[in-house]
Amino acid sequence: MSETTSSKHVPRLLLTGAAGGLGKVLRERLRPYADILRLSDIASLAPPAGPHEEVVPCDLSDKKAVDALVAGCDAIVHLGGVSVER
Repeated sequence: MSETTSSKHVPRLLLTGAAGGLGKVLRERLRPYADILRLSDIASLAPPAGPHEEVVPCDLSDKKAVDALVAGCDAIVHLGGVSVER
């Protein structure tokens, strides 16, 4: 790991909205910043790319599911939501 990423490294990072356009790009780009990248969306996601990824489908309107989703995470990049723009 480079010196520039070492101070920003976390054991487990959660990315919500991982099936969206930006989420798909960040899935690759966030890898250097976490040991485990936990990916979540209500939409279908590609399977984990290896032992450094976890795929956890979640409806963010379900409080119990969200509590379970964030358990053990050290940082969250929250992009999950309903887009109303056209």
